Amino acid sequence: MASQTNSLLPSLDSCKGDNEISTLTSGSSLLLFLSALSLPLIGILMGNSSFQHTSPEAAGLYRTARRDDDLESILDRLSRNDPNFEHLNLWDYTRRGFLQNCTVEDAIAIANTLPHNTNLKKLTLTVQCFGYDGLVKVLEALEDNTHLEMLDLSRMHLIGNDDTMQMLQRLLDRNHTIQTLVLSFFCMQSSAAKKLAEMIRDSSLHTLRCTELGDIEAQAFGDILLSSKEQQQSTSTSSSSLKELHLHDTGISDKGAMDIFNGLKDNDSLETLVMHHTDITDKLIDPICECLQSNKTLLVLDIRDSLMSESGKRRVVLEGLENNYVLERLYIDMENTTEMKYLRDETFWKVRRTLKQKQGLHPEVWAHALGKKKIDITTTNYYILQENPDLFQYAASM
Repeated sequence: MASQTNSLLPSLDSCKGDNEISTLTSGSSLLLFLSALSLPLIGILMGNSSFQHTSPEAAGLYRTARRDDDLESILDRLSRNDPNFEHLNLWDYTRRGFLQNCTVEDAIAIANTLPHNTNLKKLTLTVQCFGYDGLVKVLEALEDNTHLEMLDLSRMHLIGNDDTMQMLQRLLDRNHTIQTLVLSFFCMQSSAAKKLAEMIRDSSLHTLRCTELGDIEAQAFGDILLSSKEQQQSTSTSSSSLKELHLHDTGISDKGAMDIFNGLKDNDSLETLVMHHTDITDKLIDPICECLQSNKTLLVLDIRDSLMSESGKRRVVLEGLENNYVLERLYIDMENTTEMKYLRDETFWKVRRTLKQKQGLHPEVWAHALGKKKIDITTTNYYILQENPDLFQYAASM
């Protein structure tokens, strides 16, 4: 068989012109075509050096990940606890044209595999797939699941009515392994927003990601979810375990953002606040700066894509970071100024972390680095770095 195959290889080189190709019989053409397709594999099997180091792409050996294009394959992988099946993304399947005609019965079939599945870590649901009736069945099944870590309901476009709130409440009350919840709400009333904030506050969630929310939800988050431990104690409620709050592509304006930053002033648990694509303006500069001066736990603040002016953003950097040695990252879209240069400099943040760790010693650090000259520690001192390039390394080594 090998000699027969080798006899075919030279004939490929002899078939480069249109005239020569046209003289081949249909049977020979088919044989040559099949031979050409099999060349990479044949070369590997025969030990041909010209093929041994050929990449899979160049050799035509594409190895694609398994696609779950139908319900049967999804059920199979869920039921047998496929260790490589960690994210069931029903939104992706419907977007690509699969699972378009699923029913509540199909949702029940998937739900029946969830209580005992131990490998699925992420689940993304979509209203186009099962509808709200199907969602109820899946969430009920998740109440007894002890391994799921992320639940994405942002594609469900939930309406904040009593039924939805009760459904989420029951899930979060019983399931304590879900750490990340992704939501999207339409037409939420003030009472429902407050209920949602209370629900998240009293849950074991670590991260909440929200889209398409507005000032009503922001006010509830500021008043309830981010309220200080003292305020919670006065109302006999527990402190929130929430560490990250992501508000993307929202309709939050100055009014709603004011409640967020006011609530965050004395918050003692949140470490990351992301507010992307908001309508906040320079009216929020003072509340943001006051929040950064007061809060002692926030490590990351991301307020990119706002309506603030360049001068307003500069004030946030200068006044917000002054005497704040807790924040480890500030993301704000500014022009290429000196302030922006420092915000992008890892050493800048390393120095800040050093100053935070050396509470009470940082005045001496600066004084020593500047030739025993006593200087107060403010954000303005960082501009001295332009004239003292070794200051970063000195302070970072303390």
